[in-house]
Amino acid sequence: MSTEHVAIADPNIHEPKGIAAASADKVYVADGAGSGDWTDISTLLAVTGLIFTGTGTPEGVQTANVGSIFLRTDGGAGTSIYVKESGTGNTGWVGK
Repeated sequence: MSTEHVAIADPNIHEPKGIAAASADKVYVADGAGSGDWTDISTLLAVTGLIFTGTGTPEGVQTANVGSIFLRTDGGAGTSIYVKESGTGNTGWVGK
């Protein structure tokens, strides 16, 4: 006999600790030791070293590896997404 998810009693629902109080744009990151913590999604993405967010152009500002992506929150046509296509350090960003 299978149990429908909607029929599971509240104490038996396996949601991460504190889900009811979690604010928007937070994700639960497990620590591998049976626990974890709530982390801002933009912080998590930046830690990976692949996806960054912010205002203004990343050129000359954001250090990253080739292949990284910058999501510009105040961008427009051709300036909302940048890809690090070349160089080292904070240069080589191209708007898309």
